[in-house]
Amino acid sequence: MKKKSAIPAELPFSKVEFRKSRLSNGATLVSEVHPHSQAFSVGFWFKRGTRHEERSLMGVSHFLEHLTFKNTKNRDSYEIAYDVESVGGELNAFTSKENTCFHALVLNRDWSIAMDVLSDVAFQMKPLKRDFELEKKVVLQEIDLAEEQYEDAIYDLFFAHALPDSPLSWPILGERETIEKMKLDDVIAHYHQSFSPENLIVSVTGNLDHEEVLENLSKWLKKRCVKTSTPAKKSDVKSMLGSKLSSKNGSKSPKHRWQGGTHFRVASSEQHHVLMGFPAPSFRAKNRFEAVILNALLGGGMTSVLFQKIREKSGLSYSVHSQLATFDDFGFLSIYAGTQMKSVNQVVDLVKKEVALLAKNGVKKAALDLYREQIIGGLLLGAEDIENRMHSLAINEMIFGEYRPVDLVIDEVRKVSLESMNEFVRSALAAPNWTVVAMGDKNPF
Repeated sequence: MKKKSAIPAELPFSKVEFRKSRLSNGATLVSEVHPHSQAFSVGFWFKRGTRHEERSLMGVSHFLEHLTFKNTKNRDSYEIAYDVESVGGELNAFTSKENTCFHALVLNRDWSIAMDVLSDVAFQMKPLKRDFELEKKVVLQEIDLAEEQYEDAIYDLFFAHALPDSPLSWPILGERETIEKMKLDDVIAHYHQSFSPENLIVSVTGNLDHEEVLENLSKWLKKRCVKTSTPAKKSDVKSMLGSKLSSKNGSKSPKHRWQGGTHFRVASSEQHHVLMGFPAPSFRAKNRFEAVILNALLGGGMTSVLFQKIREKSGLSYSVHSQLATFDDFGFLSIYAGTQMKSVNQVVDLVKKEVALLAKNGVKKAALDLYREQIIGGLLLGAEDIENRMHSLAINEMIFGEYRPVDLVIDEVRKVSLESMNEFVRSALAAPNWTVVAMGDKNPF
């Protein structure tokens, strides 16, 4: 096999222009100019997600994601979709544990259409009672469907057992009981509290003019924000290049208590789904890139240790992979495998054995070089995706309050040394507090 050439230290990475502006009402605009792109990607990111809900309104953030697309003061549900899709664009939204995002992808020429629709959806929701009741039925069907998708449902089961005292453990979709009991007035109150300019980051990428986007955004928010105190004027806007203004979440979350143990839930599936994991660094942690490399080494691809041991050499599982979940103040690394009931314990033991060997023997230089370059290659490929860059701008603003260009991130990955990697592996894997959950027709434990 021909040896892969190393990625050069001097990256031939095209320089892109980053701009950041803060409006007087608290909203933030971040942009990255890609002069050769025909596409324009925009996201309206609100720093509110599942972890900011009250238990009695569990699932309200995701419910609002649905409801905002039903009716606004300017458009009905068809017109919302038509205005973007009629120019070949795409419109969507998602809710996570920590944020809610409304996003669109259009041609550069149609950027103002996308932003007008998103500002309408985000700040001009006008729900009708019939829409509210209809969307309840839709979300309840979504919950039923999610419970049947065991490879996804097992993550909710894992969260519930691993983080029993944290809102991070709550399912993003909510529970049937909380959705059924939800009142329209409560949902609207949560909407006004959460979808406010001070919680908003607007992230845009493409062949764009930052000042033009800023001027129009100021006008849209002035007309539409339900909780804007002083309308944003041109003289009120602080525009800067590479600014390091902080982005505050505005919420205080409790400490996360990790609960180890082994758990099982009956599911009408002959295939058994197994998920196991342990705490890992948060998004802010200094050793987060060591954790990223560890994830790639354990189960990030077909060359990973667990894929080779469990699938290729043992034939115990068709699907086996690891995942690093990072939040603002917490993280964990999990390993998933789908296998037969009789093989569940063997798979669990193999995973624990390989982790223990890694803790004992450490990471070899060849392995560090392989997975470090694998991650760098992925970062470079991701930089070619205009939507991926839009996501990265927003996440970095939310977490760090500053711009983190691709070459800076790559440089930080390169700085992971064999010494720092093995120091992290010894501390993280010496005695991991394992949480193990399984779903299937019979209890294998």
